[in-house]
Amino acid sequence: MRLIIHRGAHEIGGSCVEIATNQTRIILDVGVPLDAMDSDSSAPLNVPGLFQQGKTVDAILVSHSHLDHCGLLPKANPTVPVYLSKGADQALSVLRLFASQNLLGKRRPKILIPGRKEFIGDMGVTAFAVDHSAPGCLAFLIETGDSTIFYSGDLRLHGRKPRLFDTIQRAMKSKQIDVLLMEGTTLSAGRGRGITEQELENKINEEISKAPGLVFALFSPLHLDRLKSFLHAAERSGRTFVPDLYAAYVMHMFQKEGFPSPAHKQGIPVFFNRGCARKIQHSKRNSDLNRNRIALSQLLSTPGKYVLPARLSSFDLDFRNIPPRSTLIYSFWRGYLDQPAWKTLQVRMREVGGHFIHCHTSGHIFPGDIKLFIDALQPEMLVPIHTTATSGFKKFHPKTKVLENGEILEIHIPTSSKHETLINTQY
Repeated sequence: MRLIIHRGAHEIGGSCVEIATNQTRIILDVGVPLDAMDSDSSAPLNVPGLFQQGKTVDAILVSHSHLDHCGLLPKANPTVPVYLSKGADQALSVLRLFASQNLLGKRRPKILIPGRKEFIGDMGVTAFAVDHSAPGCLAFLIETGDSTIFYSGDLRLHGRKPRLFDTIQRAMKSKQIDVLLMEGTTLSAGRGRGITEQELENKINEEISKAPGLVFALFSPLHLDRLKSFLHAAERSGRTFVPDLYAAYVMHMFQKEGFPSPAHKQGIPVFFNRGCARKIQHSKRNSDLNRNRIALSQLLSTPGKYVLPARLSSFDLDFRNIPPRSTLIYSFWRGYLDQPAWKTLQVRMREVGGHFIHCHTSGHIFPGDIKLFIDALQPEMLVPIHTTATSGFKKFHPKTKVLENGEILEIHIPTSSKHETLINTQY
């Protein structure tokens, strides 16, 4: 079996990995680099059979719906089957409606069931659900007759689903992992251990409870854990959580995750924000959500009663005059705050006597938990990915192999001497 990191060996995002035998080629993720997120001209990689003519790629496995892992799907060979989770498929349909991102095009993806082995050519592929900041995130176990690779995708252990890691640990007790391909986002930032999602909910609740006016919540509604944190924190503080159309649509779509549906009769109120109203007007959910519509005048008449998800466009389209003494709880990566639009919004909040508060925890695994994950899987070799701090992995595993983009790692392990030979050549 051969492993090639086409991109992502020394950067966060833009992930694209190939696993191949003499018979079968599988691609893990087809992401856009973080520095090309705002560009429509992100060039595809030189991967014959995927973006150019060449030997056919047998499958694309998508770990989750973030663009740095699936943003190049529209440029990939449309005949290559795409495999992903039901949650990721649902998330992509939300992005198609609200963000005009039709990443799958006319493809009908094949849905992977966590824990169920699928056979693609001469490879066995088992998906495992992991906790990250998007619905339906997956890690992958890939097996051939004589070698095994585990790809972590993006994950964390400090969210609301610790049982997912327990499931992986139990499944891997009977497996020998030859290569663990492991993400290391937090190593790049030099972070220590942050707070858990439950601790974050408590912090958000404290800020809401002492807020004098309307509370705006800025976060990604497709981060289901974070959506629950704001929903629960609002309820605990005695306020009404009023989703905008984007958040309301997500809550309805993911009811099985424990969300109340704003589309049901006598459901929770919904704010029809201008940025989304036109996008949803032809959706079959438009009339269902409309019966629970709350007027802007009602929000402004008793602002101390509500918590309202918002986005940057909300303050240009719906709240050009920000209500006095409002509180804005920002729950994204702090680095975005250096962008001009976010700096302007902070100034506007100060001008009305408001508060701009950062409450966040990472969607990526903390350094200490990386070691815990590695120790649980006991791989023969560790290969870093999705990080700029590859050398940081060497303290976690004695056999850490740092690959370059395009370098081939040949996993050739004779049956009689398993784990004695791991040979790499140049691509």
